[in-house]
Amino acid sequence: TTFTTTTMGWKLHALGLLFAALAYVAYDGAVFRKIEPHGKCRHVSGLPGIEDLAQASEYLVLSSDNRSWIRAKSPREEEVAMSESGLGTIALWNLHDAAACAAGGTCPPFLPLTVDSSSYSLTPNSNHNDNTTFPRALTHFHPHGLSVHTDEHNVTRIFVVNHIPHSDSIEIFRLSAQTLFHERTVRHSSVIKNSNDIHAVSSRAFYLTRDLYYARNTGFPSLVEQFLRMPWGSVSYCEIAEELDAPPRCREVAGHLRMPNGIAGSIDGHSIYVVESLGRRMITFSRDANSNLTLKSDILIDSACDNVFVDAHGAVLSGCHPKPLSFLLHSHDFTSPAPSQVIRFNVTDRTTAELFLSHGEDLSASSAAACVNSTLYVGAVFVDGLLACSELC
Repeated sequence: TTFTTTTMGWKLHALGLLFAALAYVAYDGAVFRKIEPHGKCRHVSGLPGIEDLAQASEYLVLSSDNRSWIRAKSPREEEVAMSESGLGTIALWNLHDAAACAAGGTCPPFLPLTVDSSSYSLTPNSNHNDNTTFPRALTHFHPHGLSVHTDEHNVTRIFVVNHIPHSDSIEIFRLSAQTLFHERTVRHSSVIKNSNDIHAVSSRAFYLTRDLYYARNTGFPSLVEQFLRMPWGSVSYCEIAEELDAPPRCREVAGHLRMPNGIAGSIDGHSIYVVESLGRRMITFSRDANSNLTLKSDILIDSACDNVFVDAHGAVLSGCHPKPLSFLLHSHDFTSPAPSQVIRFNVTDRTTAELFLSHGEDLSASSAAACVNSTLYVGAVFVDGLLACSELC
């Protein structure tokens, strides 16, 4: 009888823990959140996984990749999946024609940019999954976050987080007309890993978010870190060495963050904005003369936001995941829809405005948003194309 009672007690205890865990997952994943769609947009197809976007003069710069490799359960499996998924690309989209497209006019084509091995530059090429055109240094090109920087000489560069087997790199390109010239591959074995987004502050310096301590392909440790919202992410500041073969000089400038994701800077350069996807907040850091960061303020949000974009008025926009568990399921099955959401942050009075919300039937799992003039553009992590939305900004 004692054995039976003890066994039954343990079973009830285990059942209680299971229900508590399921309740936590349901609550944290916003399973029962009601989605009330608003905002009319036009879907433009033709480019996979536009995870991040930025503005370079009259163009949107798009980070595109077939991210099926993200489902890999081990480093070796990831390496094979990366090779089989083809190469990602950086693409341009003409903003003048894109605004007309959003209003119902003809949509301009995306201009994917691939490597011309003879000149070691990226030039428009419709066959952007043909990895035979890549030089040895870019055998693997799986772009994630990106940042556009224009220097005092009016030279525009694009800094790109590139996922490669067992590591990450930062690829730096110079943009001239509609051609990208590769200038530098930057690696740092202990800092540039599990990288998510980047913000360039000069031609030789950048901030970088490390969203997780454990890589996603480590399986259980990464799942524990994410589900328990462990504050193991960080932001680093890196200065690129003059010597081509020398690693950058990097230091951590913000730590104990819960999946720091998108990062951008204010128009005056005095503030750095970081979104914590698991912390559910948008953080403003003050940046001093030595590029150190000090927490200035934060805005709590009921959503897991992704990349950030600063518009011409200084407002911060983010593509968000209002139902994180749906996003997780979507990452394992791209046909399973996940809601999309765009939030605009006013950092001055610390208020927010929801510009767009959908069930994901138009575009699942929004990860990036930009307002240029009155037109809103929305990209997503995995699915094809983007949204162009007239008069939503």
